Amino acid sequence: MNTLIIQHIGTNPDKFEVVRAKDNKVSLPAVEIPSPSEFPVEGRPDSNLSRELLWYIESFLDYPFDPDTDVADRVQDSLKKWGEAAFNALFDNRDGGKMLDDAVRDGYEKLHLKISSDDPRILSRMRYLHFSAMSVRKIMNNALRIKQQ
Repeated sequence: MNTLIIQHIGTNPDKFEVVRAKDNKVSLPAVEIPSPSEFPVEGRPDSNLSRELLWYIESFLDYPFDPDTDVADRVQDSLKKWGEAAFNALFDNRDGGKMLDDAVRDGYEKLHLKISSDDPRILSRMRYLHFSAMSVRKIMNNALRIKQQ
């Protein structure tokens, strides 16, 4: 198993680094991942991804039909964009990208991602990565295909 740790290292603004567990190598520089509470959802100017995702899980899924399907689609789109922004912040740089390439060289099933923080607010936020994992996996597969061409 190849373990990469997404480690929260500070606040104001929140910064993260990627750590390769086998040798404790750290990606530089530390990067910001946008907060879901500050991430927009198209067509919802007075709201944010955190609030809309809560609506999606607690209300929309109980009755997933019109007239709310358009809003639900925008929430899903925003979640995907947030996941892409988080992925790009962490891995679209020399150190993070090389660590990811090395970790998935023998297949994605060998990759183990961990989230590390002493701040419950950050751990709560990072659960959104779970919801957007499929989007991130698709991005990673596309990036590998492009790299191989």
